[in-house]
Amino acid sequence: MKRLLLTLPLLIFALIGAVSLVMLNLTSSGKRDAASIGFSMTGKTMPEVTMPRHDEGGTLSLGDMTGQVYAVNVFASWCAPCRLEASSIDEMARGIPVIGINYRDDSADANAFLNQFGNPYHAIGRDGDGSISIQLGVHGLPETFIIGRDGVIAYHHQGPVLAGELNGPIAQAIRTARADP
Repeated sequence: MKRLLLTLPLLIFALIGAVSLVMLNLTSSGKRDAASIGFSMTGKTMPEVTMPRHDEGGTLSLGDMTGQVYAVNVFASWCAPCRLEASSIDEMARGIPVIGINYRDDSADANAFLNQFGNPYHAIGRDGDGSISIQLGVHGLPETFIIGRDGVIAYHHQGPVLAGELNGPIAQAIRTARADP
């Protein structure tokens, strides 16, 4: 009985780790849609929020992007999945403007992140207290939105953007948003 009590925490930890690895593998391979975890802003109008610009002074307003197809990516330097998706965001930014929103992050840490992974963003806003992300319906990091010319969110992706999403539902959302008059 004593041996079981000593090994039980290790067995529970191993089980949690195994389940986590399986779920991460399914998500990164495209077999599990991270958006299925719940709430989505797809089909809703993107709020015209204004926020301070990251390290540039002044403000950044999402309303200024109306009339364009663009993406919004909410990220932070302390977010491990944000590091994982950095190359995909860079690739996306070659096709459409991507607005970055740096969530509850220290400026120096955000700059170090951008120096390490590159800065693919058309502009970066700072969400120091998390209030902007609440208005956007963000539940976790990273989250990416594809917005059509009419300001409607064509696709809301929860979780890291990986090759499967970038070449699948995100590419389709961008094509659809571009086709809309």
